[in-house]
Amino acid sequence: MDDILRKRALENDNEALMELTKTLIKEEPLDAKNTALDMLQAAWTGDPAAAYQVGMNLLTSQESPFHRDKDLGILWLRRADKDNNEDAKKALPGAGQVDMGSYKDPIAEMNALIGLTNVKKAVMDQADRVAYMRLREKQGLPVSDAAVHMVFTGNPGTGKTSVARLFGRILRRIGYLKSGHLVEVSVPQIIGRWVGETPQKVVSCVNEALDGVLFIDEAYGLMGHTTHTGNSYGAEAVTTLLKLMEDNRDRLVVIVAGYPAKMAEFLESNPGLKSRFTEILHFGDYSPQEMADIYLKLAKEGQYTLNPAAQARLAQIMAEAPRLYLQNFPNGRLVRNLFEDTIKYAASRVMKLQKPGKSDLTTFTETDLDQAFRELNQHQ
Repeated sequence: MDDILRKRALENDNEALMELTKTLIKEEPLDAKNTALDMLQAAWTGDPAAAYQVGMNLLTSQESPFHRDKDLGILWLRRADKDNNEDAKKALPGAGQVDMGSYKDPIAEMNALIGLTNVKKAVMDQADRVAYMRLREKQGLPVSDAAVHMVFTGNPGTGKTSVARLFGRILRRIGYLKSGHLVEVSVPQIIGRWVGETPQKVVSCVNEALDGVLFIDEAYGLMGHTTHTGNSYGAEAVTTLLKLMEDNRDRLVVIVAGYPAKMAEFLESNPGLKSRFTEILHFGDYSPQEMADIYLKLAKEGQYTLNPAAQARLAQIMAEAPRLYLQNFPNGRLVRNLFEDTIKYAASRVMKLQKPGKSDLTTFTETDLDQAFRELNQHQ
């Protein structure tokens, strides 16, 4: 039902937008809830200033009577802008764009991912468990801890961020998370430069991720940060994060990611990490066939085709590529870089033609692929 309402809201159905926004009003404190209801009612009756306020409140969960929902926030700002609200007009460029992908079926998208068979099953098992416990709770039955924090391990480009984003949307769909958005951070965004700054930065990242998923890439980097006196900024960050995970256990999912050996060391660095991150999913390298399939999927989405010689060369390239890397094989990133470079060389070739036709503009040749692969070899 939520996805149907979101589609309607995106199509300028104001009743759907209103109905969805009502579900995002926080229950506590009561005076803030009443303020939110009054603000929403004023926005609904055509007050552009109130619509602007609703939009800005939805864009952040900090000190807001609404749970965070970026997409709905943007829709309210657009409504205010349509009514010539100057504040909304100024705020819209920095608010970003509505994530059109968030209105598609996340489970179908998960199933459509190439490869990752074991990962997809494990993620859906987690989602089923959460949905199962929610049904038990509605029937007044006892439920076990539904925390779904996870560790993703594997080389770059194996789909970790994509799966995390889809997992958040799935959890939103089943009602576990209000928003399901993904906030991706790296260690430098968490670690402060002076004593006392690190906890503040962790709190800021968590607040941004509330009602969604906080994704920390290469989280083991926290272990290497110490002050000149030997105090650990990293340990301080982990301690703060663990407390916030506990305080917001029903509003936050945390996923930490990185290389397998280093992630194992990271989990051993604090007993609290091992107790909260009990689900570890390994993302293996793609096979040559899977990488070729990813390339062909990118080509199809961009309305490109490969002639027979190019298709044969693609298979050869994907078989050769893993042998060029002794470690940290880039997987999907290599495929995307190869695809983008193929476009570059195809463009160079086609623009030398007198009158390129539609077939010229949509077909990759063996030479295009060869040149693109040669460039990748030079850069690696």
